Amino acid sequence: MNLTSNDQGEIYSYSEDNSKLLIVMVGLPARGKTFIAKKISSYLSWVGIRTKSFNLDAYRRAYAKDMLGKPSATFFDPTNENGVKQREAFAKVALKDLTKFFVQRRTSGDFGRSKHNSKAKTNDTKLECRDEKLIEQNISKVLDSPDYAHMASQEAVKDFKQRIAYYEKAFEDVKEDEGSFIKLIDAGKYVIGHMIRGYLPARILYFLMHINLKRKTIFLTRHGESEFDVSGKIGGDSPLTILGKTYAEEMAEWVSKQPEFGDKDDRMRIWCSAMKPAMQTADIVKKYDSDLVIYQWKALNDLDGGVCEGKTHGDIKKEMPKDYAARVKDKLSYRFPQGESYKDVIQRLEPVVFELERSTQPILVIAHTAVLRCLYSYFMESPVQSIPNLDISLHTLYKLSPGDYKTEVERFIFDIKVNKTKDDVSSK
Repeated sequence: MNLTSNDQGEIYSYSEDNSKLLIVMVGLPARGKTFIAKKISSYLSWVGIRTKSFNLDAYRRAYAKDMLGKPSATFFDPTNENGVKQREAFAKVALKDLTKFFVQRRTSGDFGRSKHNSKAKTNDTKLECRDEKLIEQNISKVLDSPDYAHMASQEAVKDFKQRIAYYEKAFEDVKEDEGSFIKLIDAGKYVIGHMIRGYLPARILYFLMHINLKRKTIFLTRHGESEFDVSGKIGGDSPLTILGKTYAEEMAEWVSKQPEFGDKDDRMRIWCSAMKPAMQTADIVKKYDSDLVIYQWKALNDLDGGVCEGKTHGDIKKEMPKDYAARVKDKLSYRFPQGESYKDVIQRLEPVVFELERSTQPILVIAHTAVLRCLYSYFMESPVQSIPNLDISLHTLYKLSPGDYKTEVERFIFDIKVNKTKDDVSSK
């Protein structure tokens, strides 16, 4: 079971709903609870809501390290009194940490029901799976779990299936009279919302409607070097330089040789911004397969510099010293006059994130520094405050492979020089 809790954030407060919300993930093993809990936590943190997850398995592993790397199914037998006592003890430690996070001294039930805390809510998110093929696929991922490190694969799978059998003996379904809940059936094939009220619970429900448990690769890259990159000007709608076209050619050739590119059943898709350098880069990739469809998203356009478009940072420092200082002080929140801030970019990228989560095909995203920083931070669960300073280098491709416990990232750097000593000096 996973407990994902959050305190109000800036965006949440727009609704004037200052409630705290406790989300309890329930369901049998191999139903995707850990994966979905991480997704919810990552999404809420990304949109500015203070969030923390409490994974009971993590507490068990921390306090019962002797169980790791060997068969342990009997620990979950409901008739094993010692095992039951230990699991209850681990749960109490998790709840204690949870109450500290909320700065409340009550049990999880009190959060939803105590008359002394009328602004606190609970919501159960139940994962149900009737698709035996999908369950088997999830069970096969058990080898990635710290519980079965260094164990033979057959032994690990056998032990995990026995653990599921023990859970089935004691598991009780969520009932309608127990309050609000969201059910995800067969990895989101069906989504049921019961008594979902309020801004944040409704937002989480909508997010979960786009989630699927299929892991797919996401490639991120900036467009090739543009003329504005060379001149140090703010703005994203200038054409590629010769070096930029060279990168696009080499990157396209490399991508065309990847298994994700040529899989006809799960053909890679290309998403790019509606700005000139990104579209030019995408068109070069398409040369390697004329059947590839390029999807242009205005939501992927570069951060709008407003009145500062076409200026260098040196120009801004000289002509607009107060704005320059304000941006240096808080780059995340600073909004260019008649333009955007990083927080604005995050908001307009929300539909893009939903579609990335909903997609079952690998996707190559070709966009701009600020946009890719925001997308990268979502998948890598980077602190929001760090977004404006994330290193998204020119002429580099990032391969993201989301998993149950973390997203793996590989960087592929192409040996193409750029016309600037520090290509990110002028980046947004």
